[in-house]
Amino acid sequence: MSAYNRRSKRTGAALLEFALWILPLLIVLTGVIELSRMMSLKHQISRAARDGARVGAGVLRNAAGTGVPTEPDIENTATNHALRVLADLDLGCPAGCNVWSEWYDAPSGRKMLRVRVQYPYVPLVGLYPLATSVERDFSMATEYQP
Repeated sequence: MSAYNRRSKRTGAALLEFALWILPLLIVLTGVIELSRMMSLKHQISRAARDGARVGAGVLRNAAGTGVPTEPDIENTATNHALRVLADLDLGCPAGCNVWSEWYDAPSGRKMLRVRVQYPYVPLVGLYPLATSVERDFSMATEYQP
C-alpha cells in the first residue's frame, strides 16, 4: 500500500470523526445561546419590575399634586415606569406582555407595592422545551403609609 492511500484513508477517517462530533457540538452550543438569552431577558424583566416598584413606592402626592396618593396613583405610577424601563431596554411591550401593580396590606400591617412583569419569550431555534414567557415580580414597602 502506498503512502498516498494511507493518507487518504486517514483524511477520510478524520472527516467522518468531524461529522460525528459537529452535530452534538452545535446542539450544545445552541443550548448555551438559548439559555443565555433567557437569563438576559429574566434580568431585564427583573430590572423593570424592581425600578417600577421603587418609583411607585416613593409616590407621596396624588396625580394632581394636591393631596395624599390614592391606590390608582401609586399603581399607575409603578406600572408606567416599568413600561418606560422596558422601552429604554429596547424591549417595548409586544403582544403577550403584561405589566401590572398591586398596592396591598402585608401581614405586618404595612402597605406594600408589588409590580409584576410578564414578557413573551421567543426562542431562536426551538430545539429545547423552554418556557414561552418570563415572569418576574418585585415587592417593596411604600413610603406613604395611610
